Amino acid sequence: MGGGGFMLDAVKTMKANRTLLKKRNSKKSSFGPQQTLTRKIKTFKRSTPEDVEKVRKAMQAYNAQLRRGAYLALVIMIVLFVLLWSAWLYF
Repeated sequence: MGGGGFMLDAVKTMKANRTLLKKRNSKKSSFGPQQTLTRKIKTFKRSTPEDVEKVRKAMQAYNAQLRRGAYLALVIMIVLFVLLWSAWLYF
């Protein structure tokens, strides 16, 4: 029956992973110091309505620019398709 070597390798890998997990759960690990679960909460600056409006207008301008680019690409693709289709039908 084949596959014995593959199964032996899988068993060895599982044992090695289990030993690594036991090491990681200890206070001092070979992977570096353990991160504590408590983290500092950062305080963020409050936005003013003027800042929000400025960001909104910038986002609208950026989206309009993307939309124009997409429309331009669509028109170019349609024109190329029509030109290539007509050339194919001609020949």
